[in-house]
Amino acid sequence: MQHDVTVIGAGIVGVCAASYLQRAGCKVRIVDACAPGMSTSFGNAGALSSGAFVPLSYPGMMAEVPKWLSDPEGPLVVRLGYLPQALPWLTRFILAGRPAQFEKSGIALKALTMSLFENLVPLAKSAGAEHLICRVGQLHLYSTDEVFAGDAFGRELRKANGVKFDILGAEEIRQMEPDLAPIFKRAVYFPEHGHCADPLGLTTALAEEL
Repeated sequence: MQHDVTVIGAGIVGVCAASYLQRAGCKVRIVDACAPGMSTSFGNAGALSSGAFVPLSYPGMMAEVPKWLSDPEGPLVVRLGYLPQALPWLTRFILAGRPAQFEKSGIALKALTMSLFENLVPLAKSAGAEHLICRVGQLHLYSTDEVFAGDAFGRELRKANGVKFDILGAEEIRQMEPDLAPIFKRAVYFPEHGHCADPLGLTTALAEEL
């Protein structure tokens, strides 16, 4: 490949894409109004979740909407004046959560996430930033049995696609993380997930290597 390629955005995704394009023989430029990582990547949580391919819209979500709208701290807020404009998008979002579409979307997202570590670690190692990749697992916590049950579709989708996880009870949670407040009844532990200790540092190192 001897093509000139322009990548829009110097965040972690843009820098990684540009790095692999360059390795494939392309001449690459990155366009961004800010320095690498300074638009969004510097402030993200740094989660590295190869099993994070569960779609946001899921079966049964429609039944949750009235409760969310009545809760000032709920995950969904829609201003009444904006509702006519938002309604077409909201309708498509709800329809995307039908069982067949939910599974189809999950499989498509899997292609983007499951090889996360296999793709990222070589770049980080080449840039001298491998120490920022911490594959120490992740703990997803649930304060009520109801919320845990509501995530069943996601667990089944991950299980069907080979993601390893363990379900923990309250006592097992306390043994694993004794400093947590004793408010969590259930947890799902993903031993092969991890995090980046410094998202900006990683993005900057990859950009400098590029």
